[in-house]
This record gives sequence, structure tokens and C-alpha cells, in this order.
Amino acid sequence: MTPTAEVVARKAAMEAVKEVTAEVVQVTARKADMVGEKVEAIVKNVVMVETLKEVTVEGAQAMGTRADTAVRKVEDMARNAVTEEADTIAHRGSDNYYSGGGMSGNQDYRTGGGSGYSGGGGDDDFSGAMHHAQQHGSSEDSSLFSSALGMLSGNKHSYANEDVDEQSAVQAHQAMYGGGGEGRQHSSETMGAGAAMQALKMFTGGGGGTEQRQGSSQNAFIGMAMGQASKLFDQQSAQGKVEPGADKQSVVNNAAKMALKMYMKSQMGGGGGGPGGLMSMASKFM
Repeated sequence: MTPTAEVVARKAAMEAVKEVTAEVVQVTARKADMVGEKVEAIVKNVVMVETLKEVTVEGAQAMGTRADTAVRKVEDMARNAVTEEADTIAHRGSDNYYSGGGMSGNQDYRTGGGSGYSGGGGDDDFSGAMHHAQQHGSSEDSSLFSSALGMLSGNKHSYANEDVDEQSAVQAHQAMYGGGGEGRQHSSETMGAGAAMQALKMFTGGGGGTEQRQGSSQNAFIGMAMGQASKLFDQQSAQGKVEPGADKQSVVNNAAKMALKMYMKSQMGGGGGGPGGLMSMASKFM
């Protein structure tokens, strides 16, 4: 082979190599493009998954919020229903004793009589006390008053056999209203007894008007005691003077119980029952 032929052959070989190399590069580039497209697709899928996660979390949070709102609405409806029912009962009781019907205790008082407590009888209807409790306390506490009156209805005859701790009642009143309990926390018993004593003072003319003497003297007195207990608990609680474990319901219950026991004792004490008997009792306490 002549030198010229050899040069021509080499050039031809180099051209062939270049063509092959170019084809390989093109194939490699196409594969790289395909890999890039697949990577982009994977990235897009990942982004979609993250977006779905966020949407799912937001949806769950929204559902939780709506569920909480629904629960609160149900609770509000139940609370309003209880309050409305308690108000209805109170107005019915009020209508009874203001119209002069249905309660022998009310009739005795309006006619100036007083049969005296004989361990039972005609003063077992406490519904009228709700009206007075709301006047001296708050209608928002109607459910507490209703619960306390239910307690009285089921236990009145057993309370008739319990004595009234007069000394403790006086001390409780002094602690609550006379400045004797400064710096101390108070139990539900102390607050309840103090509120009942304050109601006795108001009922017999020492700190109130004349409205409390309308209708049933028993219901008026018990209602005033519950109203005073409701206000007293709020005052003491705001000042941090309530013992751990003492709650508003127990204070109202204790005030109602103490007032009923005082009323029954005043009837058995020869004071003629009603306001007269309570005034006789108040003269010993106050």
C-alpha cells in the first residue's frame, strides 16, 4: 500500500470512529434526557404526595374544629334547656303562692296563722323558693337552686331531727360578713351557714326590704339563703378564700339545709311559726 493509500485509510477509519462516537453520545444524551424526565416525574409525585398530606391534615383539623363547635352547641343547648325548665318551674311556683293556691304553708302565713311544724305536713312544696333565690342571687344559678330544693324535698323529715348548731352558725356569719375570717379559706359548710344567717338577718328586717315577706315564709327564707350563698361563693372565690374541694353547689345546698332547719326549729320553738318564729330565733342569734 502506498503512503497515500495508507493516509486515506486512516482518515476513513477516524471518520468512522467519529460517527460511531457521535452516535454513542447522542444515545447517551437521549438516555440522560429520559432519566431526567423520570426524575422530574418522581419529584412531581413526591410533591403531590406532600400536598395530599397537607390537604389531609388541614381537612382533619377543619373536621376537628367543626366537631368541637358542634359539641359546644349541644352543650349550650342542653344548658339553656335546663335553665328554661328551671325558670318555668320557678314561675309556676311563684304563680301558685301569689295567686293563693296549692300551698297550705302560704295560706297559713297570709291569714296570720301558723300551725307549727309537726314533723311533716303542708310545707313540703319548695318550688316557690326558686323565685326568691333568683331575686337574691342570679337566674344563671337556677340549676344549682333546683338541685338544692330537690335535696330538701327528699330529706326534710330527717332534717327535722337534726339540731341547729347555733354557736357555729353565729361564728360562720361573723367570719363571712363581720370581718372575722380575714386571711382564711372557708369550707362549704361555713359559707352555707353564714349565708343562711345573713338571710335570717335580712328576712327579719335587719338588712332587707319587705318583698321577702310575701308568699310562703318558708320558701322566701330558703330562697334568700340560697341567693345569698350564690353571691357569697362568687365573692369568696374571687378573693381566693374558698377551700379546695368546696364548690358552689355544696355551698348552696348547705345554705338551703341550714335555712330549712332554722325554719323548722322556729316553728317548734313556740314562736308561732313563720316570720314570728324566725324573728324570735333571730333575737337569740343576732
